[in-house]
Amino acid sequence: MQIHSARFFVYATDLTQSLQFYTEVLQLRVVDRIVGGTVLAAGSTEVELMQDRRDTEPDIVRRTGFTLFVDNADAAYVALQAQGVTIASELTTTPEGARIFFIVDPDGLPIGIRSEPTETIVPGDWAQT
Repeated sequence: MQIHSARFFVYATDLTQSLQFYTEVLQLRVVDRIVGGTVLAAGSTEVELMQDRRDTEPDIVRRTGFTLFVDNADAAYVALQAQGVTIASELTTTPEGARIFFIVDPDGLPIGIRSEPTETIVPGDWAQT
């Protein structure tokens, strides 16, 4: 099996508010309108933003989470903070040198904002299995 792309499902309690957040704050692009939601593009990854349907489909697990890869997490942190976005975790550096922090959407869904290191870091103890 070869996977070519991925689409994450996000269930929103207020579809209009969430659509505004994803398109205006995170600048995802609308690529399709579907029954009950909208498909957004985050680079080569798609996010299907759907109206929460727990009242009609109680078995749906509506919570999910994902990470957006950006050119500069430090700049994104400053920009999102200036827009009043809830920052769920401070900007940190991973052992391999990536920069990452987490925000939350209007429903509290965790979203990682991550940029890869600009130079290769030689694996240390963290790479041991």
